[in-house]
Amino acid sequence: MEKTYSEYAQSEEEIKAFVAACNALCEAKFLLGERKIADLLRTIAAGPRLYALFRDALDGYDRKTEFARSAAKVGNRGKLVLPQTQTGLMAYVFCLLMEIDAGKRHLRTFLDEYFYHTNPNEELALFCSTLIVPFRDVTEFVFYNGAESYSDGGAVEGTLRETAKALLAKMNELTSQSALPANLKADLFLLARAMESALTPNRIDLVKPLLIGYRRAVAGSPLYDKAEPLILSLARLLGENETF
Repeated sequence: MEKTYSEYAQSEEEIKAFVAACNALCEAKFLLGERKIADLLRTIAAGPRLYALFRDALDGYDRKTEFARSAAKVGNRGKLVLPQTQTGLMAYVFCLLMEIDAGKRHLRTFLDEYFYHTNPNEELALFCSTLIVPFRDVTEFVFYNGAESYSDGGAVEGTLRETAKALLAKMNELTSQSALPANLKADLFLLARAMESALTPNRIDLVKPLLIGYRRAVAGSPLYDKAEPLILSLARLLGENETF
């Protein structure tokens, strides 16, 4: 049976409420972070179609295994490597938010471990740019278009993705071993993490501007000569020439 106009309108309101809740979390100060997370989860529970999308994404999902797989160390800091599939990302972030909302993960402790900054508001901002923004965008894409098949050529090809991740890991290693100022190191780690998160079909176009930002950040630094060959290799891998 075809949907009526009112049913389409109601469905549209679901995703608008979800996007608005994601944006509200991204704009919030740390003290309101947990409340905004609860508000975001309520938009999912209240929307029949959104709820169904997350139910499907969570089918057979092992949150403990997937989180353990995503957690890594860069120097003395924790790092999260996000899933490379749309439904995997949806399930991953949803489970993290649920654990924070249920008190199974303490928000400040989690932020200190993976998004450390002396200012908790900055920690929350890093958390949102790394997790909530891609979560918002991927969920909105799947809501309107469905989850892409990873067998029909629509994905970032597996070996390419793994090669790109290996180059980014080498760039992070160089950064970690360098004598750069701590704030510049943090920026470079953040850019590398964002590029790795963007290695998905509907976000791959974000890698180029991020890579340009990374190149500019290291320009003139002692790291440049060592990092430049890796930057160019990554650019060529993604189909860009050396003048990108």
